[in-house]
Amino acid sequence: MRTTRVVALTLLGFVLAAAVLSAGCSLGPKVPDVTGKSAADAVRLLQDAGYKLGATNRVHTPGVAPGVVFRQNPVAGVQLSKGEAVSITVALPLGEFIVPAVTGKTAEEASASIAANSLVPMPIDEFNDTVPAGTVVGQVPDAGAKVNLHARVAYVVSQGKAPASSKVPNIVGKSKADAEKAIKDAGLVPDAEAVYSTTVANGNVVIQSPAPGATAAPGATVSYAISLGAPASSVSVPSVTGRSEADAVSSIQAAGLAPKVYRQSSASVAKGVVIGQMPPAGTQTAKGGTIGIEVSTGPEALVGVPNVTGKSESEARSAIESAGFVVETTDQPSADVAKGTVVAQLPVSGSKAPAGSTVVLAISSGRPAPQ
Repeated sequence: MRTTRVVALTLLGFVLAAAVLSAGCSLGPKVPDVTGKSAADAVRLLQDAGYKLGATNRVHTPGVAPGVVFRQNPVAGVQLSKGEAVSITVALPLGEFIVPAVTGKTAEEASASIAANSLVPMPIDEFNDTVPAGTVVGQVPDAGAKVNLHARVAYVVSQGKAPASSKVPNIVGKSKADAEKAIKDAGLVPDAEAVYSTTVANGNVVIQSPAPGATAAPGATVSYAISLGAPASSVSVPSVTGRSEADAVSSIQAAGLAPKVYRQSSASVAKGVVIGQMPPAGTQTAKGGTIGIEVSTGPEALVGVPNVTGKSESEARSAIESAGFVVETTDQPSADVAKGTVVAQLPVSGSKAPAGSTVVLAISSGRPAPQ
């Protein structure tokens, strides 16, 4: 009886051990490590181990060689039944993202198209006599170029024809109402100040800036002084025309008057120098009264964009910044242009743009990576 019980227990032990072994075997072999392998080698290793290939994802990942597997699911070492799928993620080559063609599109269409390609839109406004306002004139990098994820794509949006200049009317001696009407009729904006004058009747314009006959962009401000008549007690306005802004302000304040500075571009008066003043020098005005001075900002702000295509990035940057512009760069793979050299620029050379505006340079990043 005792012998029978021992045999039964022994048999039970064998059955349990077999069950454990059977359960362990049902978990399947371990998934091989395919990270760091080429996509083709990874597929072969998985198939040799009895697995099938699941989803293949492709992602641009800095620091990982193009075409190499850098992630797998399930991870290496997990037990998985044969015949199950293992997905892999492969690094994309540099320059896998295609720049869309946006020239000729509306600004809104261009922005949406660039963003849809996982790139960053960078609009630049520029007047253009032939292309309708709101339409893209040009772009860098060129359409079809292969660039990195989130690379910037610059494009010039036409603002239509540059506004024609307006001629500043002569309002000296006019009433405030007549002066305001004349300025508005010229497409300009009036800005009146009140000053004392011993020579101009109360309510009439003593002086104006810019001077009559000068040209100004539509919407520019015309400043003028309206006479308050002769003051009860007065001081003489000092002569500050032709002096530096700092000297003029100091002289006006020393006379017990308050300076107000206006700014106007001038091709003939150096930057920072007073072009004119109101009231004129020698006018008697009340102590504490306001004296307007017009200070030159130098020549017209539109500057010619230099040609830097084919130059090195450092040479191009120096030329653009010396011309008074701000430089932005974007990479563009090129099989023809040496790495570090300017492939294209926006605005294009020879066009005019406001001083301080941005010029975008497409810099060659060398030959595109082989696919």
